[in-house]
Amino acid sequence: MSEEKKIAIFGSGGMAKDTADVCKSMGFKSVLLITENVKNTDKYQSVHENDVNKLIKSNFKFVIGIAKPKTRKKIAQKFRKLEYTNIIHPSSTILGNTEKALAPSGTIIFPGVRIAGRVKIKKHCILSLNCTVGHDCSIGNFVSIMPGATVSGNVSLASRAIVGSNASVLQGSSNSEKLKVGSGATIGMGSAVMRNVEADQTVLGVPASEVGV
Repeated sequence: MSEEKKIAIFGSGGMAKDTADVCKSMGFKSVLLITENVKNTDKYQSVHENDVNKLIKSNFKFVIGIAKPKTRKKIAQKFRKLEYTNIIHPSSTILGNTEKALAPSGTIIFPGVRIAGRVKIKKHCILSLNCTVGHDCSIGNFVSIMPGATVSGNVSLASRAIVGSNASVLQGSSNSEKLKVGSGATIGMGSAVMRNVEADQTVLGVPASEVGV
């Protein structure tokens, strides 16, 4: 008899609830939300983060269902010893050696995501509904790629970068000369990135340019 699949998700907002829905559709029998303020007003039971040790003893696995990279990083550092698992919806497509290289690390891949070959994905990333990642990309820790975004081939997204909904990132010149989006950078929704984006920079528009400049 197989062991019941159990998942506990940090967060209480829309991303956490969407992650819970995905987990339910994947056959997880016990799905809980971990919050600082317990509110059982929705269909998923909430537990306080102080109860994490009880969940460990009950063989729960963990994931962080929060869109903001800085918040995900903060939680991952606070609860660094937990067993984080990947949530990969079966309707997503992950080609070849990309899937083999995706070690369990708390990454969430939503329905409809398309990932080409030779892509490196680090820890605690969120690839949301129907986004696309092209060949030979590098995705750093805590990156968020939002619904409908397209990241073309040979692109490097450094840690905590955000690619907004329906944004596009132009393909890099080659595997050794990737188009680079720096750590903590934000690409606004619907933008088209044609050149490198510096760390902590926010860009918006078609073509994308730095906000406030």
